[in-house]
Amino acid sequence: MAKVIAFINFKGGVGKTSNAVNLGAVLARDFGKRVLIVDLDAQCNSTYWLLRHHERRALDETPQRTTCQIFLDHMVGTQIFDFDAAVIRGVPRSAAGNPHIASLDLLGAHVNLLDMEDRLSGRTLQPFFSFLEKTLKP
Repeated sequence: MAKVIAFINFKGGVGKTSNAVNLGAVLARDFGKRVLIVDLDAQCNSTYWLLRHHERRALDETPQRTTCQIFLDHMVGTQIFDFDAAVIRGVPRSAAGNPHIASLDLLGAHVNLLDMEDRLSGRTLQPFFSFLEKTLKP
């Protein structure tokens, strides 16, 4: 059974990303847990922390492999998001591409989440808070 730990605060600069990434790394490396960091920040900070420059650039070019696509699929009725293709396994990686923490994985964010926030805020009848659960639970 998966456990969910969420770091939420509406103010920036309070340590959400630092705590999420570092706690995830400790749970994976020191306690042998499989950890998935799900980046829901339009600034993509967890994604930038855990990926190398060329990996981030590749993800920027494929928003359908990010958390942004989860929300878009639910809003427009598509099923483009593919969990297995989107999860980046074994992050962060060395210069040679070897994972530093093999059991630490990332579901990255895309800057289009900022637009998605605006679009979702106007749809009060859609339970957007449940989109992640519906997509990630299986």
